[in-house]
Amino acid sequence: LTAWTTTTLAPSHDILPPKSLDHLESLSLAQPYANGRVTIGLGFDFYFLPREAVVGTFERFRKAGVKLITSHVAKNAVFGTASTVELLHSYGLLGPDLVLSHATQLTREEHALLHGAGVHVSSTPSSEAQTALGWPVALRSDVHGSLGVDSHAFCGSSILSEARAALLLARQETNAALLDKGRWGWGIR
Repeated sequence: LTAWTTTTLAPSHDILPPKSLDHLESLSLAQPYANGRVTIGLGFDFYFLPREAVVGTFERFRKAGVKLITSHVAKNAVFGTASTVELLHSYGLLGPDLVLSHATQLTREEHALLHGAGVHVSSTPSSEAQTALGWPVALRSDVHGSLGVDSHAFCGSSILSEARAALLLARQETNAALLDKGRWGWGIR
């Protein structure tokens, strides 16, 4: 924000304001907190920025001690069809400190890049179904997957409910392919 008073609220047009980045860096450098139970992470989704800005941001905060970097990644009409995974790979930024939210509609090659670099995926089945992001990847063997919860505006906060949704959607994905072929999954193991 550039102004916030009782009568004015003016947003900043700078998506990476130096004051905010400096504050996050100082918090990162001062960690750990609560005897190591709390660490600082970075959320980053601005892959439309020039390479220098993306790489510079990752390098700055990794050097400052950020333990986790999260990003939303999917390929569809909302997120676009360009490969964020290939972009991250070409920039040398894939690593085990990166957690991607969703990672739906990716190719096998993209998932192989993520798996090989130790990147984890947080799959949020309820929100992925609600927002038509594609089939959840949490149960795939080629994904370092985990379950997460997403926006509480349309999803609950129960990880057990997300596990149930993941199971139901995995069954639906398998059954939909069979039904398209005029088959039924009764005898499939």
